[in-house]
Amino acid sequence: LQLTSGLLLLLFASVGAWISLPALLGIPEQQTFSHAGLWFRVPGSGFAAVLSVGLKRMGRNRSVRRHILFVALVAGTLSCLASSLLPDVAQVALGGVLLLAAVSVAIVPLATYGANRDSNWLWRSAPVSFATYVLGMVGAGFCAGILAVVVPATMATLPLLWIGGGLPELGTIAVIVMVTLLMATGVGFLVPCGLENTSEQVLSYAAFGASLAGFFAVGPWVAPRLVVLGFPESLVEVGLALAVAGLVITVASLREYERRNT
Repeated sequence: LQLTSGLLLLLFASVGAWISLPALLGIPEQQTFSHAGLWFRVPGSGFAAVLSVGLKRMGRNRSVRRHILFVALVAGTLSCLASSLLPDVAQVALGGVLLLAAVSVAIVPLATYGANRDSNWLWRSAPVSFATYVLGMVGAGFCAGILAVVVPATMATLPLLWIGGGLPELGTIAVIVMVTLLMATGVGFLVPCGLENTSEQVLSYAAFGASLAGFFAVGPWVAPRLVVLGFPESLVEVGLALAVAGLVITVASLREYERRNT
């Protein structure tokens, strides 16, 4: 599971980095939608167009980049202190720092849908189906979250590698981080928030915290019972992640359907 989760994490990060690289290089605002129009000339590329626009809108925002940099500095500092002052528990501390970083950068997937609300005119006239748009926006939020957490995770891991300590069991941590980002993406549809609206962000984070608490209350109760029934622990973890992904897509579909019919 550790190798599989690491490869999946690397895959999502690589795909997201490849798609959002032009945004990080500073593509002007008016070129975002014109470049998206080029995708529509290729049959079956609607998903890539939605994903590309969603990632570019987030990657180009300076407040998002400053927030990720701040989280990375805090995560690196905490990891350095834990590695130097508490080397015996540095691995456990790294796991906690990684989870803290994931929750801290959750504003990125939370705000992805809300930040793209002003581009609804494009998708109404574009040759993109309802399902393609929903899956593209869910993918954009999740990939943006993966990109956002990669930088703090790297900063937090380097001190432990520098002192020669081994890495903790990354399989379970990777699954929890993925579930956290997926839930943030789903809550971003349920309680949309913009990057400039503080009150929306507070409500969205409150809903995200409640949903995350609910998952961590139900997950540890369900997982041991499935393991007792004979299911492999790795399969149970993957199954819970897939269940959350399905729930997120369902919530996103219902939210978008309601928006289009009101």
